Parts: sequence; structure tokens; C-alpha cells
Amino acid sequence: MVKMRFFDAEAFSGRYTDVLMWETAEVKDYQCLVEDLRETLFWGTYFEIVEIVPAIENAYALYYEVEPLTSRS
Repeated sequence: MVKMRFFDAEAFSGRYTDVLMWETAEVKDYQCLVEDLRETLFWGTYFEIVEIVPAIENAYALYYEVEPLTSRS
């Protein structure tokens, strides 16, 4: 399963107007989603992919076996 979040960035960036964040526990699910999207007219017609930035949340904490940084209220 892949969850999508949408961010409007045009007031803060000259390069990007919108940002999609896809979240999944399985990389294969993400890969299948992107491959399926590439086969549609939606891909490249209504938006341009400028950059894909793969990331793992709190990867440093997992690697170094430390507590992750969190926001404080």
C-alpha cells in the first residue's frame, strides 16, 4: 500500500510549485505505482517530474541505534 500526501510549495520555491510525498513500507509497492503511472496520459501531461528524492525516515537513528530527533511542543 502506498499513501500519498500533497504539499503546495509555490509560495516558498521558485523551482517547485507542488510536492507529492508517497509513503510505503514496501519499495516494490512504490515502484509498481510509478511504473503504472508512467503508462498513463496523466504522467507528463498534467505535471512534470523535476526530481525524485528517495528517503528513509529516521534512517540515521536506525543505523546508529539512537533515539530519533523529534519536535518538541
